Amino acid sequence: MLAVSIYLAIVLTLTLPFLFIEAGFFLLLLGLGFILPAGSAIAMSLERERAGSASAFFGFVPFFLGGVVSPLVGIGNIFHSSAIAIVICSAISFATFKLIEKKI
Repeated sequence: MLAVSIYLAIVLTLTLPFLFIEAGFFLLLLGLGFILPAGSAIAMSLERERAGSASAFFGFVPFFLGGVVSPLVGIGNIFHSSAIAIVICSAISFATFKLIEKKI
């Protein structure tokens, strides 16, 4: 996912044709389509005692992050700011995964 994010950032920064941008977003969303359902099912199975709180957290986080990132994307050139936001969010999620991976 981080590699696809970097590819998409390069494509957006260079303002390549629409087909390259769509291919990047397709690969990014394809990966999310595999990761998000499996990840949320695993996380919910680990927190059976607090399933309601875990479900509320999974519902809150995407809307919160969308509210934080969406104004940042509109700053300046939309292609450059979108590329930066995508790479930063991917790097943060990759770093979080590496920290959690050691505990599991």
